[in-house]
Amino acid sequence: MDMYLRMRRAVIATVCACSAVAGVGMAAGPGSALALPVVNCAAITGSGSSLQAEQQTLWTSLVGTVGFLLKINKLTEECSPGNPAISYTATSSGKGLAEFGAGTSVLEPKEAGNAALKLDAYIGTDDPPTKAQLGEMKVAAGTAAWTTAVVAAPIAMIVHLPSGCEVTTTEVPIPNKVLNEAWLGKFANWKTFLTAIETANGLKFKEATAKVSCEGSPVLLEVRSDNSGTSYAFKQYLCQFEIASWQVPAKGCEQDGEFINDSKKWPAAVSETHKAGILNEKGKGEVEAVEEEPGSLGYANLADAVKGKFTSFLKKPVGASIFWAQVENATAAREPEGATAGTGNCTATYTFPTGVEAEAKKGEWEKVHYGNPAATTGYQICTFTYDVGWENYLVTNLEKDYGGTLKAAEETGNTAQGYFEYMVRSTEGQAATAIAPDYNALPANVDKVAVEDAEKLKG
Repeated sequence: MDMYLRMRRAVIATVCACSAVAGVGMAAGPGSALALPVVNCAAITGSGSSLQAEQQTLWTSLVGTVGFLLKINKLTEECSPGNPAISYTATSSGKGLAEFGAGTSVLEPKEAGNAALKLDAYIGTDDPPTKAQLGEMKVAAGTAAWTTAVVAAPIAMIVHLPSGCEVTTTEVPIPNKVLNEAWLGKFANWKTFLTAIETANGLKFKEATAKVSCEGSPVLLEVRSDNSGTSYAFKQYLCQFEIASWQVPAKGCEQDGEFINDSKKWPAAVSETHKAGILNEKGKGEVEAVEEEPGSLGYANLADAVKGKFTSFLKKPVGASIFWAQVENATAAREPEGATAGTGNCTATYTFPTGVEAEAKKGEWEKVHYGNPAATTGYQICTFTYDVGWENYLVTNLEKDYGGTLKAAEETGNTAQGYFEYMVRSTEGQAATAIAPDYNALPANVDKVAVEDAEKLKG
């Protein structure tokens, strides 16, 4: 395989050199009148993270219109066909990781999101694979898996007040300490929960004369039942207040210098189900669970929340019981919804912890966490979400899954490589017009590392 790849690169370099000598422009984009060296691409599929769903829908639509360029050996080539079909199916971060061999060291096409259950060309996950999982993926595929941050997204606290329990204030910010205590199951009912918020913020609430009151209604904590990167990111945020409480029941915090990715374990007070044992799968399932269950508190990426019945507490109709809540010291400018219509409002900067940037440049992002309770601007509870592809699609383990021939595997890899580079380029997938409503482009320093990682993929 390596000999084949080297021969192909040599041929491409020769063709490109000849084109350059002949005066062919090398910076032209798809559809340009100036000729570019052409490589064969193929339709590909991806699946995994439900948090990515809306953003992937926009990206795949855009590349279907404008196509993208490949950059091989620092030279530019155009995919042929110029607009290869790319599709993405939301399953969950856990399913995506399992499909690529995390946990088993075996490729699992049955976890794929496409109808044919064929191995996806890439997977999405909000839960970056650990170094151990990357090792398992390499064994499964026969080549390294490369992780690339692709976009950021806010996670909203979604609320459905119990019947007869009404908040009467212009703001309902939940202090971080109180939010953490709620998810540890420390509040017996909505009255004690709201009283804790009132004590911290001066919040006022009232109880209507009704069958179920604030005092009589327990706080039902709705969580995802599947392996969810959104769960993992939310727990990493909570870990910053009380690490000891989250290490044992949830294993979501740093232990011995490593982050333990276990998004399904929660304290005993937390429920995975609602109404007759229905499981809350995917972001949509979590949103629907809170919509349907009075007295419930949940979390979801903002794009999923706004597709449901949820709106900002500041914008909700008088007396409405369903909304997303503000958090610590929040103002209108620090809600998950951005000041500019249709954008998320995550903090605009990110600083890699010492040594972590070097690890990210090796495709290891497990210690990169965007949620920042100390942030003074923007919304604090945000997460990066990632895509994972293969360093070399031309290996025996992958050849059989990508069409059964070297040519088919190469074409799959060409498209994946071009798409990854498209997603993270500041002039393409990271441009303002290419970021979906309720998401954020990567901060500049994170984007720079993501570009380096995306360029590691090879067709």
